[in-house]
Amino acid sequence: MTGKRDFETILYEEVGPVAVITLNRPDNANMFTPTPCRQLRDCIEDIRNETRTRAVVLTGAGDKFFCIGGEKGDLEGTNLYPGVVPTLEMFEAIEGLQ
Repeated sequence: MTGKRDFETILYEEVGPVAVITLNRPDNANMFTPTPCRQLRDCIEDIRNETRTRAVVLTGAGDKFFCIGGEKGDLEGTNLYPGVVPTLEMFEAIEGLQ
């Protein structure tokens, strides 16, 4: 992954050795749904598999919010809290960057 990569709900750009990941749902306060959770996880996994990146900046689009949490409306019903799996996978990917 070099330069820019296209995702539906996040923006990715490399600026030298810095990866900039932007949550790009400003009309919804950058709330997480399964799609941005999975895209963020995939993007981070790609970063982990290369050696160019020395730092990752995670930011949110818009002027008001980074991210206000998760949007539950389109999540499948489960016995667990809806959205647990994609959210945990995303956080595990972030934690794995250490």
